[in-house]
Amino acid sequence: MYISGQIALDKDGAVVGAGDMKAQAVHLARPEFLLEIEVIAVVATR
Repeated sequence: MYISGQIALDKDGAVVGAGDMKAQAVHLARPEFLLEIEVIAVVATR
């Protein structure tokens, strides 16, 4: 999967894992984020 233009922000808008790519990737792989991507993909195909 290639994700471009995503910034790992917490619920308060602070950067998650500044300088730590693994921490940012883990944050972006959380279930609610992946569900958002899935919904956008479904809408885009209609």
